[in-house]
Amino acid sequence: MKFQAHRGVSSEYPENTLPAFEAAVMQGYAYIETDPRFTKDGQCVLLHDSALRRTCCTESGAQLPEGLTIETISYEEALRYDAGLHKACKFKGTRIPLLTALLKLAERSDVTVKIDNRFEKCSDAQQKVLFELVRRTKAKVALTCSAVDSVKRVRKALPDCEIHYDGPVSESVIEELAAILRDSAWYVWLALDTPRTAWVKVPKASPALCAAVKQYAKLGIWILTEEKELQAARALGADLIETDGRLKPEQHLPGFVDCHTHSEFSHDAKGSMQGICRAAAQKRLVGLAVTDHCDTEFAGQQDVKSPIEAAAKAIREVREPEPLLKLCGVEMGEAMWQPGAAREVLSAASYDEVLGSVHAVRMAGYTLPYSAIDFSRLSEKEIEAFLAIYFADMEEMIETCDFDVLTHLTCPLRYINGKYQRGMAVNRYEAEIERILRRIIQKGIALEVNTSGIGSLYGDYMPHESIIRRYRELGGYLITLGSDAHTPERVGNGFEAAAALLKRLGFKNLYYYQRRIAVPYQI
Repeated sequence: MKFQAHRGVSSEYPENTLPAFEAAVMQGYAYIETDPRFTKDGQCVLLHDSALRRTCCTESGAQLPEGLTIETISYEEALRYDAGLHKACKFKGTRIPLLTALLKLAERSDVTVKIDNRFEKCSDAQQKVLFELVRRTKAKVALTCSAVDSVKRVRKALPDCEIHYDGPVSESVIEELAAILRDSAWYVWLALDTPRTAWVKVPKASPALCAAVKQYAKLGIWILTEEKELQAARALGADLIETDGRLKPEQHLPGFVDCHTHSEFSHDAKGSMQGICRAAAQKRLVGLAVTDHCDTEFAGQQDVKSPIEAAAKAIREVREPEPLLKLCGVEMGEAMWQPGAAREVLSAASYDEVLGSVHAVRMAGYTLPYSAIDFSRLSEKEIEAFLAIYFADMEEMIETCDFDVLTHLTCPLRYINGKYQRGMAVNRYEAEIERILRRIIQKGIALEVNTSGIGSLYGDYMPHESIIRRYRELGGYLITLGSDAHTPERVGNGFEAAAALLKRLGFKNLYYYQRRIAVPYQI
């Protein structure tokens, strides 16, 4: 069974944009579904809504007027608007793409571009332009039709184009389509009966209807977001399923990827790049990201940029051991304190992964990193106030900063409860943690399970199991494993047990980041 990405990987990336399409390719989807529209000057762009307001904003993030539609502006005017900022800060600067951009991406991969039936509402002149773009490309392209007459029109204009049909389905319609398409491979799409498809009026997928379809065509089932729905589609004999990205094609690795490690380029770490990589290979990891510290709260007091640039250069130069996947990352601490410095660091190198961390909080008298605070001297009320500010700072970072993975969510407890044995519970911060989890899910930011507390006085994951379980209950699925190793021997610490926990909680995949795209592999 193959997988189709609805408007690209729209659960993690801004829909119908190049980042969403590039993610679909890297994550192994066989098809990318997209929506064609035309600008006032006749350019074929990819956008679901006619109005720009839902998915676009101004460069500064201001909302666009309701009456602004793609058909009333030129493509040059459309490029003035940001198509990524509504999703997350990391996508700032994303633009509405042309169909040709997606076709060029598809030419370099094995993915099929599936154009939605929205093209049927285009004028004859616009359809002629669309058909010519398809005719000229070397990419694999499929067109979706909602009526038999539309199938005939596409068949005549593009005799070699793959046809997908998603109109009313009956045995007589299937037979008529089979006569038109004869020896061609073609698909019939049926909606799975779920609350999300309650609006669909045509017959939905049933064993009898699916069996009738499969006598003549391949079967597509849409739109799935949960594992139980995937199993239902399998039982119906689906050849292709559509998902917004919450379900992934199966990809296997013979080991784990450590997404959070430190080298000698971090002020508090030891170990050369080569030594860290050797340690990872010895522990049978398949990859690691070296994510040295960039503590932006010290920008202006010291050079926070040069060590990170040097680290990025060093990991790129490591050749052995092979075939270990060596990824270039950075851990941005307190990026909201010095946003200009953070942007400068991120623009200085090409990173695979950016971690977002809070190592210090803006509490009067206690702004130094919490690893250096003697919590035995603080009262319980002071510690409570400290944690409240910590979570507030983290919420601000999520809303305003550019990063891929939220690291060690409950890290201060490693010192408060581990080193200083204060026995503080975080259940009083359930509302704050719930908001954090919901926002990272909405923004497509991964949650790190940090194993650095395992084997220490703290002796627990960050965050702990109940928070990871809640993340899963809320619909979160982007999970990375990070040892937060500051010495080579700690690389991959506790990964087997952490993976077993995640599997027990219902997670199917782990993720690592390459070119800032989340890549899944099965637990």
